[in-house]
Amino acid sequence: MYAGLSGAVGRSQAGRCGGSSVAGLDVVPLADGRCVEIRPVSRADAQRLHAFVRALSPATRYRRFHGAIHELTPAMVDFLTDVDQRAHVALIALAGSAP
Repeated sequence: MYAGLSGAVGRSQAGRCGGSSVAGLDVVPLADGRCVEIRPVSRADAQRLHAFVRALSPATRYRRFHGAIHELTPAMVDFLTDVDQRAHVALIALAGSAP
């Protein structure tokens, strides 16, 4: 069994998504059939991170960042995307469409 983001799924479900784990990349299935790519965050993810935070409700942003924010500051984006994956680790999960 593979214990993924949506709980344990059988190997046949994991195979649908490729079930890969290569060079920091992992692809796992969700219960709804979508495949999720999990990989280390990079600076190239800055715009995706901005869009994610903008799409959150004000209440969710408040709970996530412990204060009222509208957008991430450049310093926050640098902190969240400039990671060495040793002492400062960050992962991103990108969900695809259902098969």
